[in-house]
Amino acid sequence: MFDRLASAVLFATLAFSGIAGPAVAQTASIEADHIRADIKVRASTVAPGDTTDIALVHTIEPGWHTYWVNPGDSGEPPIVEWTLTGGGTAGPLSFPAPERLPYPPLMNHGYKDNFTLLTDITIPAEWPVGEPYPVDVRVDWLVCEAICIPEGGTASFTIPTALDTVADSTVAFTFMQAEWALPKPTDAAVTYHRDGDALVISSPVGSAEDAQFFAFQRDAIDHAAPQTAAADGEGVALTLTPGGGRLTGTLEGVITSSEGAIKVVATGPADPEEVAAAAAVPTASGVPEIVLGSNVREAAPASGNFSVSFGQAILFAFLGGMLLNLMPCVFPV
Repeated sequence: MFDRLASAVLFATLAFSGIAGPAVAQTASIEADHIRADIKVRASTVAPGDTTDIALVHTIEPGWHTYWVNPGDSGEPPIVEWTLTGGGTAGPLSFPAPERLPYPPLMNHGYKDNFTLLTDITIPAEWPVGEPYPVDVRVDWLVCEAICIPEGGTASFTIPTALDTVADSTVAFTFMQAEWALPKPTDAAVTYHRDGDALVISSPVGSAEDAQFFAFQRDAIDHAAPQTAAADGEGVALTLTPGGGRLTGTLEGVITSSEGAIKVVATGPADPEEVAAAAAVPTASGVPEIVLGSNVREAAPASGNFSVSFGQAILFAFLGGMLLNLMPCVFPV
């Protein structure tokens, strides 16, 4: 805690004094009816071939919520699509630890308070030094209160380029706060095993106080079932109810507790394929694959290979919005 406080004071001092170099904050915003994303660039200038961090700082209207990468029993995670020129690339999205969002009989995972997603952009090595690098981004969310509404928007901004990459001290604390909220990776030997109808995750690190497990795999556990946690030596053992999905030998997720959040990869026995298939619960629409990375496309004109036309997409979006506004938050929460 002292280290964090000292670092915060240092960065605040640098930001106000300006001794960290030129501070040219790069920002853009996407504002929908119930959610807003302010986009910030960590560097004031970036050398071609270098990478700079990007923050999508979200502000949610009180009483509303949106979703984590595994939204739980219903809902959808944010979708971020970058349009980058000349072969630029964007890294995967990093999500802060979620919280449980009960909507009986369902349980979902997400955010009802402000949060920040982190990623990065790499400028093409061949990009002319001194020429601003253009970036277009689209973000789509499902935001819910008593009803759920798909919202989204676009933004455009440029990243200044120069011979050297220089940090922007005015946004340093924003990135520091966002990094504090990320689950911390651990190389601890976390394991799982089935115990009758239960699934037990054992971690040699972490606290049992307020401990919860959030799986990346959407059908790995029963999200709405109670979770119990008990101290296990220096760590914690979590007893869960398995879902309908097959456990393949690794179970990735996040353990949150009073001590913070850690990102774990638990190892254990793989389920026989035929057993998992019999236990799987079919759904009317299927479960979409969870994609942790950002989507990136080249800024050149599209070739027209999409299987759905723009007019069809608009029609489907309109019909979907009408249906979501007519139904309660159960579809989806």
